[in-house]
Amino acid sequence: MKTALVNLEMFFIPEEQHYDILMREIGNADTVIGLALADGFLHTNYSELIEKISQNVELYIMPGMSCDSTYNKVIPFNYNLHMTYNSYKDAKLNQWNSSSGKFLFLGGVPDRPNRAGLLNKLSKANLLDTAMWSFFKPWTTEQELWCKEYLGDDYEHVLTLCRKIDDAYEQSKEYGTSPYTASVEWTKDPAWIDPSIFNSTKFSIISEGVGAGDTKFNYLTEKTYRAFIQQHPFIFASNPAMFDYMKTLGFKTFEQYMAIPDYAHIEDENTRLDAIVENAKYFLNNNIDVSADVEYNYNKFFELAERNMLILEELHSKFNVPYSTIDKWFGQKGFAHLVRAYGN
Repeated sequence: MKTALVNLEMFFIPEEQHYDILMREIGNADTVIGLALADGFLHTNYSELIEKISQNVELYIMPGMSCDSTYNKVIPFNYNLHMTYNSYKDAKLNQWNSSSGKFLFLGGVPDRPNRAGLLNKLSKANLLDTAMWSFFKPWTTEQELWCKEYLGDDYEHVLTLCRKIDDAYEQSKEYGTSPYTASVEWTKDPAWIDPSIFNSTKFSIISEGVGAGDTKFNYLTEKTYRAFIQQHPFIFASNPAMFDYMKTLGFKTFEQYMAIPDYAHIEDENTRLDAIVENAKYFLNNNIDVSADVEYNYNKFFELAERNMLILEELHSKFNVPYSTIDKWFGQKGFAHLVRAYGN
């Protein structure tokens, strides 16, 4: 058996070139493991490509985020958890700081109700005096138009709330806006935030970047996995289906400690964001011991990280993939090496 690992991600490359590029990389291999490690994030449609390739070789797909059930042979791999593990495995981590009087709210792409809208609600509730947060002003015309329509008269006020946690995280706003995404430093280590920021805060409000057009929710990003490894309790400000997926992975989700325990399943997003604000007030103002749950999540994270490592070991033992090749694709802290742009 000769096995080739090939990266299926194509970014700013004309679609008509995809098949030829991959077949050159496959060469004379009879077994191919197609890496779709950022599947759902780079939003590439692989269906036709997979069908063509599978006519010539035995093809396995290795999705790293949202696993498409239409793939015949799948080796699922939790890549977002893995790159977060790579970022922090050698770092000195802190235990939960229950005595802090602040919470952490990390933004990102601003044109989301759980980003611009939630920040506006937190400001109006006078909670930002007890917060560390990041928020970026719109950097594309589409984002600006969305924010203006959504925020209305509050738009200018929200712009005054823009700030950054660190320089590396600020670079995340450059993702996806040019064919040079791989050269942005943030893509090389997107999970990393200085652990001292978590140690300075009591809990996180996690705003996963689910857009209106997203339809798959069986994944989490580094925003959530960071909270587990940093032993941070959290309030989840995202789609209810993602909240449920977190539970299927076995993590504790803290809703039983909240003033509004069912907040995450409120269907109307505006009402759900109001409930998140109320829960933030409650968690800040009450001495609630969640130390057992944050420790459990920390241990669960490393348990799942170990499962990932066993999958990588199987690539070597079952498919004869050299360790050097495995390290090339899975020894990285980010996804810069997955982004093909203009032949890179």
